[in-house]
Amino acid sequence: MGVEKGSVVVSCDRINHAHTYIVHYTTFSVAPNCVWMYEADTKRKILIKKLTSNSKMVFCIVAFCTDPSLNWSDEITTYIL
Repeated sequence: MGVEKGSVVVSCDRINHAHTYIVHYTTFSVAPNCVWMYEADTKRKILIKKLTSNSKMVFCIVAFCTDPSLNWSDEITTYIL
């Protein structure tokens, strides 16, 4: 069973002591003022819906733990079907 059109599942490896995962995403753009949106969940797999089909998107994820430092993932660029 696949993900519906205009949706994507973003996931990461389990992070010890993480209580929240946040995915930031935006439409791919070279403009410095692009608008980043986000989805948060307590699970490490997050389904993001209602994206524009045939668009290029950029995603990154961070886990909130008891340690106050935040380590963002590398940005991942992909096309949305």
